[in-house]
Amino acid sequence: MGELAVAGRCFYVEAGNTPDTALAGLRCVNECLNVLGNQFLAKIGSGASYPDNAFVHSVLQSAQVDGCEQVVRAAIQRALELNT
Repeated sequence: MGELAVAGRCFYVEAGNTPDTALAGLRCVNECLNVLGNQFLAKIGSGASYPDNAFVHSVLQSAQVDGCEQVVRAAIQRALELNT
């Protein structure tokens, strides 16, 4: 989650984006963080979470629809590299 939260900073107005682009990008990252958070809560709670492949597909599909897929993919890749 941390990598995605940090990656969302590329959408800040201070990073050179228009307010509309910043809003859309940050909203997209927020939605992906919600998906990640719900998966985490399901895993530590009841254990009834999505299988890993379905979960990753869901996150990427949400990111694609909302327009931040490249940023989300890069954040996932960095997170995986840090954990190997």
